Amino acid sequence: SGELNRLVRGYHSGDTQDIQQTLIQLKQRYPDSPLLAVGYSLGGNVLVKYQGELQQKSLLERAVAVSAPLHLAACAKRLEKGFSKVYQSYLIKQLQEKMLGKVATPALQPLMPIGKAEIEQLTTFYAFDDKITAPLHGFNDVDDYYHRASGMPYLSQIQKPTLVIHAKDDPFMTHAVIPTDEQLAEQVEYELHDNGGHVGFIEGGSPWRPRYYIEKRILSFLTSHIDKSGNH
Repeated sequence: SGELNRLVRGYHSGDTQDIQQTLIQLKQRYPDSPLLAVGYSLGGNVLVKYQGELQQKSLLERAVAVSAPLHLAACAKRLEKGFSKVYQSYLIKQLQEKMLGKVATPALQPLMPIGKAEIEQLTTFYAFDDKITAPLHGFNDVDDYYHRASGMPYLSQIQKPTLVIHAKDDPFMTHAVIPTDEQLAEQVEYELHDNGGHVGFIEGGSPWRPRYYIEKRILSFLTSHIDKSGNH
């Protein structure tokens, strides 16, 4: 919306409370409708963590996570190298603007862990998460945050059908994000593509008119439990 939230805290890569609260409200309003969800990038990590935490109590019938940074520490370090630094710079500037807005808000400024000058010096995700994200959300430090918020350990705990899609050429990824068969629960379907970038997955088309694989695959997975009569 372009507006700051009213609290000093915001969201983070392992924050599943917002998802649960939203799903509870949707379930109350539409008790007869199955709930399906798709998470992209950071949202994909949160979605995987939610599915693993709630297990059979998840309010989602099916879920899809696309280009999720399931190993946060490895992904943060990956963004400090090569062309990936372009993505990091772009995203960090957006985060800095939000934090500078909070420092400039009289009611929030005393609650911020650092000031304006220090915020402007945070040029990597690792530094930003250590000085801002971790202390604002109750973590000991950046390593504690990355360890507790990463979705990878939760893949083995998932009990509702969940599709996870990655690409080997994702500039946000390293091999640490690719789970082994032993790390996947029976209800998790995993796809690793050679190409696809970060939330790209173009399968053809022409220049400026690409044809995307990802949307078709998501819809196919989410609706595969519905038979031709419309029953679940």
